[in-house]
Amino acid sequence: MKRNRSKKGIICVLFRIVYVVIFSGMIFCNPIFPNETSLPVKVFSTDEKGQILQVKPEQSFLLVLPDPSAGGYMAQKIPEFDPEILVLKKMEQKPPRESNRRGNFGSIEWHFRARKEGISALTIRASRPWENDQAPIILFEAMVQVTQ
Repeated sequence: MKRNRSKKGIICVLFRIVYVVIFSGMIFCNPIFPNETSLPVKVFSTDEKGQILQVKPEQSFLLVLPDPSAGGYMAQKIPEFDPEILVLKKMEQKPPRESNRRGNFGSIEWHFRARKEGISALTIRASRPWENDQAPIILFEAMVQVTQ
């Protein structure tokens, strides 16, 4: 009888541990219960070209630009920025939302995270692969200011 109780006790303790782990995971990973350090993701576009983009340390931001492929251009996969201030998390090419529009090649999204306070230039260039003697054009250029 004692063995049976100890097995039940162990199973009960294990069940409680699993329950606590799952429940705490739901709280800390669920957007309904955001962490205190989580900040909303800011989204920037061509409208902010030439401006100062304001973000906070550890805040993520997204830069969305039209895909320049219609003119035969290929955008830089890795933009120019200060790696001490910003981190490029990923770059994605998105298909057009409306596939029947001519000349619409979709968009390109660069996902960044601000590392620490400071100012960084952010420049994205594009070039045509067959124009070796031409300098790349500037698709987007702005300053990113990271402050509390």
